[in-house]
Amino acid sequence: MPLSFDTTGFQQQDQTHWVHPGTGDQVSLLYIDVPPDLPRGLDELAALRHDLAARTAESGCLIEAHVVSLQGLPALLQVLRALFRPA
Repeated sequence: MPLSFDTTGFQQQDQTHWVHPGTGDQVSLLYIDVPPDLPRGLDELAALRHDLAARTAESGCLIEAHVVSLQGLPALLQVLRALFRPA
């Protein structure tokens, strides 16, 4: 599934990271290759969205969550806003 966003004002750092020099905002595209630990099944999308939003609330917010098909298999596409706290 192609993913795109408006990069106006952002500088691409590498294949998956962009930074806005004026605001310090960052955008990262992450692929996490581990078995999912979803709080609900993909067939319970409304409840799944609620639980994902609650799980994300401490460090950011859930922007959207959709069930998509990848090579004929159901998958979860999430867009999150997370606070970055430098170490």
